[in-house]
Amino acid sequence: AVIISSTSSSSSSSNDGSFYKGVEYGIVEALLALMLQSNTAGHRHSLSHVYVSRILLELTRHQPTLVPQALVVAVANLFQVLPSLTPAARDNASTWLAFHLTNTEYQWPKGYWDHWTPYVTKGIGLGNNDHMKRNSRGEFVTRAFQAMMMYMSDVTVLVTDCLPPSSPLSRYLLLRNNTSDTTTTKGLGTVAQESLDAVENDLKVRIWKTNENPDYVRGYMVGDEVSESVASHLEDDQTNDSTRMSDAIWWRTGAVMRALLAPSQHEYRRIQKQIEKASAKDDDNMDNPNAQDAMDDDGVGAASETEDGLVDTMAMIKRYRPVLLATLARDWQVHEENLDLRGESKPDTQDMMQMGEAYILVQVELIAGYSRIALQSVLECLLKEKLVSTMTVLKWALGESYTNSAVVTTTTQWWVTTSQALRVGIQKHLADATDLAPEGLSGADGGSGGLGMIIDGGGDGAAGDGSLFSRRVKSVMEFTRPLVQYATRRVVALLQSQPVRLNNNSKKMTPMEVDLVEGLKQFVMAAQSHVAAALEANNPNHDDTASIGGTSHDVLMKLQEGEVHTLLKHSEISGSQLATMFCRSASQEDNTIMTPALELLASSLEGM
Repeated sequence: AVIISSTSSSSSSSNDGSFYKGVEYGIVEALLALMLQSNTAGHRHSLSHVYVSRILLELTRHQPTLVPQALVVAVANLFQVLPSLTPAARDNASTWLAFHLTNTEYQWPKGYWDHWTPYVTKGIGLGNNDHMKRNSRGEFVTRAFQAMMMYMSDVTVLVTDCLPPSSPLSRYLLLRNNTSDTTTTKGLGTVAQESLDAVENDLKVRIWKTNENPDYVRGYMVGDEVSESVASHLEDDQTNDSTRMSDAIWWRTGAVMRALLAPSQHEYRRIQKQIEKASAKDDDNMDNPNAQDAMDDDGVGAASETEDGLVDTMAMIKRYRPVLLATLARDWQVHEENLDLRGESKPDTQDMMQMGEAYILVQVELIAGYSRIALQSVLECLLKEKLVSTMTVLKWALGESYTNSAVVTTTTQWWVTTSQALRVGIQKHLADATDLAPEGLSGADGGSGGLGMIIDGGGDGAAGDGSLFSRRVKSVMEFTRPLVQYATRRVVALLQSQPVRLNNNSKKMTPMEVDLVEGLKQFVMAAQSHVAAALEANNPNHDDTASIGGTSHDVLMKLQEGEVHTLLKHSEISGSQLATMFCRSASQEDNTIMTPALELLASSLEGM
């Protein structure tokens, strides 16, 4: 800032000012480079994303005649190289742009929005156009929109103040334009669907309006009344279409989950209505036929429109947890009976229950996926309430147990979701492990607080001497290892299943391959960090510098020469072990040449 001030004051009165001429461009580009390498969560880099963003913002305010121009030029250059950046770096750029525009009254050149529009309209699918080719530049813009919406309660500001008049980009502020169809299940016939809709509306009234006793709701959902009204009209659950089969099997569970997420449905429609009204006004069309009136007449109405519907949703998930567990069990029981009637063999119970849990996650993503905060908050609540497992989240996010391809949502990347699930899973695992708590404190009573105190003074606990720290190491690694190994095995399989490119540009990876390779790197790094945090929190040889659930890359850096780092380096979740066990061995077993994507993954893991 001092140098830029010198530029401003000296350039007009002295030849000495030429020495600093243009320095603002170098400063801005350097800060943008740091921002791309930083992290919004703060657990992979000591340099905070918010910190760098604030510096850029303050420079803009300090020198409004110099820095904004340099910033616009730098963003123009950045936009051209977006395809060469990692997904995490692009996400950093989107988050920064949203933060900057929100704090500068959305001042941005109209020509840039016009230039960016084709990348969005041609690269982002809406409704039935989801087959459109993915575009990294278009995703950068739409994720910036999503981040901006997190900062505001009235999204009409984006239409009226941020975007140019009549901009086609207003249609892409919400990418879930087909959310109104998420309550329709593909595996049900017309009559069964109508019956299920009536049951869902009744559930919403019972949950959100009358706050009915969970025992009564549970009896209602597993009882004969609902079964006779819906199940008698169901199509056969014997089909090769996994989506239709899941809809036919888990219809009770899906109905309860969708009813619990009613506030998210209402919030989506509220935002959608705001955008439609603002766009209609912008086009001098005050009567937009698509701008339907607010909340559906489903019996919920104002009951779900509280100051914080997300908090209410999580509270209701906790309250009606027994209902979800009962419907999962009942849906699986009925499916088993149908298999017996057809004389078919029954699948493994654990696999089927994971399929039911994955079906819950699909409903959450469809309904709450318009908001990263809503999606991650509901997911964390489901994990903490043990309604879904960490392994189920991994299988769902990587396309197993429900679909046949990797799930890449428009609101968050798969590695973000799975890293969060692993962190919560480690927390719950340690809190529930009573044998890892100090004497007199059970896992339930002591929780992370009880585990935060070491009464065994041995310094060689990690060596397997039977101390509390040694048991903790073993327990955390046994919990984490199968999850990390599954993710690696699944990503390798998905990479091998990608179609072979025969053109001369075969070394260029597809967006799917980039997401898989970079995503696994981020997931493995996060897994090592979460393990390090959990172990360091109770390592008798170090200060208690990190909580069990806290972010932990800084802790990992502090332990480069310590025993936790040594454990991770030689463990089965180290990058080198994973590369040897799954990447290179997979190619050797199949007698195939490693694809460029698989080779890049292996070499990247070997450096971790």
